[in-house]
Amino acid sequence: MALGDADPAALGELPANVRAEGRLPLTALREVCTAMIHHGGNGTTLAGLGAGVRHLVLPGGADDFEVTRILRARGAALVSTPDPVDAALLRRLLADDKMLAVAAEIRAETAALPSPAALVPRLEKLAEPGRAPTPTAR
Repeated sequence: MALGDADPAALGELPANVRAEGRLPLTALREVCTAMIHHGGNGTTLAGLGAGVRHLVLPGGADDFEVTRILRARGAALVSTPDPVDAALLRRLLADDKMLAVAAEIRAETAALPSPAALVPRLEKLAEPGRAPTPTAR
């Protein structure tokens, strides 16, 4: 459990299989997660999507609500506010096989995208003087 600056003492005694830490790189943590509970920020969301895990999003501001809307529409996340998060909601998160399948689809789609390095030659061509960008089909 990556808590950032939050005090883990407020959580009380944790189960033996739960470890509370401060700030951790999500790319390292995501490979051992079954699900992620987060605020819906872009970096956290992308880390979770890259790991192919279920999401419970508790949006709080900025563009979190738009990210949350997209995740919910795709079927990749449950959405809540902090107060109603309880054992029943967490069990639902961990048992939702459809959400896990969607998360795996998104992970595969993301993995199939070209790397930034592979895009450099195309960007260089677009930046050539006198070359007008051509629209691409979506």
